[in-house]
Amino acid sequence: MSSLVLIFSGNKVGSGFFVDKGLILTAAHVIDDGPVQAYWLAGGCINANSHITEFPLACPLEVETVMNKKRADIAILRSKRVLDHMPTLPLRTSYTAPIGTEIGILGFPLRDVAGKKTYIPVLTTGIISAYQSFIFEGEGSESFYWVDALTMAGFSGGPVFLLPSGEIVGVASAKNPTADPAGVSFGFVSVINNIRDELAALQPKSQE
Repeated sequence: MSSLVLIFSGNKVGSGFFVDKGLILTAAHVIDDGPVQAYWLAGGCINANSHITEFPLACPLEVETVMNKKRADIAILRSKRVLDHMPTLPLRTSYTAPIGTEIGILGFPLRDVAGKKTYIPVLTTGIISAYQSFIFEGEGSESFYWVDALTMAGFSGGPVFLLPSGEIVGVASAKNPTADPAGVSFGFVSVINNIRDELAALQPKSQE
């Protein structure tokens, strides 16, 4: 969980995670409501004056958007502050997870406790239930997984990873607001391959 980043944009709250020194993946719709504020909760920034009371050592990060692929619902942020101990998560690109693959999702569900907002990272698990591609005429296609792992408001932008390897295969995108009579609801995950080329172009720059 040390790679997780909490993201605010206007009235929206979402999740993100480091994939390279200074590069943060999140969902595109998380950052479309105004200026972006990002906090690395495991940063260990003493006297950071963070308003995230549960994590007084959270590091506020000044970030810029370097890629926003709205049709795939994935964005890449670059932190202007890069620290040697920023942890990164391994990506599994050029791979399509089979139906039935076990996955985990990490994110910050929106919670109100005694009238106070809390931001605690939560892990949920499940399987990949379906795979779907959407074709955009003249612009290629974007792919999404359907998953039965519990997804909640605030999970958007969080990492979706294989169990038990921990390799990232997607970014949490949305939850299905409807459930069937048995109470089953599915979440949607943008496949990491949707931005394989963009990541390849950006990652060398983050190491300069």
